[in-house]
Amino acid sequence: MPKIDTFRSDPVFASLPESDKALLAEQADRYRLSVQDLRGCIAIAADIRCWELGSIGDYWPSGRAALDRKAALAELHAWWNDRKLEGPDYSGEPEAGTRPAGRAAPRPARLTVTDEPARILGRCPVYSPATRCCGLWTLDAVRNCAFGCSYCSIQSFFFGDEVIMYDDLAGRLARIEAELDPETVYHIGTGQSSDSLVWGNRLGNLDALNGFAARNPNVIVELKTKSADVEALLDREVAANMLVTWSLNDPAVARWEEHGTASVEARLRAARTVADAGALVGFHVHPIIRHREWQSGYDRLVDDVVSLFEPCEVAMVSIGTLTYTKPVVRRIRAAARPTRALQMPLTETAGKLSYPIEWKAEMFARLYAAFARWRCPDGPFFYLCMEDPSLWRTVFGYEYATNDEFEIAMTSAYLRKITALRDRRRSRTQEF
Repeated sequence: MPKIDTFRSDPVFASLPESDKALLAEQADRYRLSVQDLRGCIAIAADIRCWELGSIGDYWPSGRAALDRKAALAELHAWWNDRKLEGPDYSGEPEAGTRPAGRAAPRPARLTVTDEPARILGRCPVYSPATRCCGLWTLDAVRNCAFGCSYCSIQSFFFGDEVIMYDDLAGRLARIEAELDPETVYHIGTGQSSDSLVWGNRLGNLDALNGFAARNPNVIVELKTKSADVEALLDREVAANMLVTWSLNDPAVARWEEHGTASVEARLRAARTVADAGALVGFHVHPIIRHREWQSGYDRLVDDVVSLFEPCEVAMVSIGTLTYTKPVVRRIRAAARPTRALQMPLTETAGKLSYPIEWKAEMFARLYAAFARWRCPDGPFFYLCMEDPSLWRTVFGYEYATNDEFEIAMTSAYLRKITALRDRRRSRTQEF
């Protein structure tokens, strides 16, 4: 049986156009490629299509390099690795029709309301002792995201376009509330399995979450979003212990990779509206993508952020970058959608694939330096999201010895911000 037939049911191979499949079958026969050789060539072919660089046939070695298997594969892999080292080009605008870029609305989704007795509260699914993690609790108020960011890890947990909401979130929260220890501080986020604001107050979800926060001062509820629709949120006074946080990126990256989301400019305007309404906001500059103009792109982003907000209004700033599991990499390739998110060296660390740690140190340190004006007593809590513990001292000049120590530092910083906000609210009330 020809070795290429081993991959007939492989999703990545199946996603390739027939011309690529034919070329790979021809070269497999010509060079007697091994299964491992073919697996690598299929990955290269998929990346070339996703990166919009043509087809693998355009780059298959010719001339002297094509005389034998070893030389041909070495040249092909060298070209592929060079493209990953130079990083994506996000200059200009995506070609019309290739992406729903700039469309500040969710992708088509089938909304299902369920009364299934699922447990919706648990530890962050990517919590690991191998990285410095904050111990976030995740609340799956909605399952699956209506946005279509090309790099998103949610695609490894959910499949298809079905979005699931629960018919009685308030009742489920009441049952969770009964299990909480009033002497323990909990940091609970709702944006890990979906976007926290894109569905507004559908089924009374925002009412339920705000009431849950207001009744439990030892609980810090975080809404995480790439939406700019905050009207439904501001129909009520946002509980002081509810943080509203936005994922931000270089606007060029957002145009090319964050499909269906609000523009970065619109996200910042929405955050300004929420801060003006008296709620705490925060920002996740994540994932930083090392594209060809990344230094100037992220410098401008930070300039925009610090010019719009006072440090006392901002609870936190997290910094992170692309981190994949192997199944997510395969799903991105198999989806065969235009994306340059995998145009990077994939270095294995702590069981995940990401940039080399030296590159991370450079990117994170530059971003943190750009926030120098916010490094003050009433400024936000800065942290690295799910990164190697050794990066903390390099980037911040200090480190936490354990995940528990990190979690205590984070929640303590948030509680100080929440207390200061409550004091400001009381002061305004007394004035009237």
